[in-house]
Amino acid sequence: VGSMLVQMATLCGAKPVVAVVGASHKVETCEALGADVVVDKSRGGDWWAEVRAAAPEGFAAVFDANGVATLSDSYEALARTG
Repeated sequence: VGSMLVQMATLCGAKPVVAVVGASHKVETCEALGADVVVDKSRGGDWWAEVRAAAPEGFAAVFDANGVATLSDSYEALARTG
């Protein structure tokens, strides 16, 4: 699902396209598919800070395939008109 979303967002001209992955081996794939920023949450730390840094004003759209665990934070990452 995530790799398809990266490709679709890239083809639509979305900027920035930020991919959050749960395993290090997925980073290179996301970069090759067109992600501007790839955040590897398996490294630990505050990965949401990395996501927010990619779009300080917020995102126009957020596609969260993780579900309830991250949905609230995803909404907070939206821009005012997102």
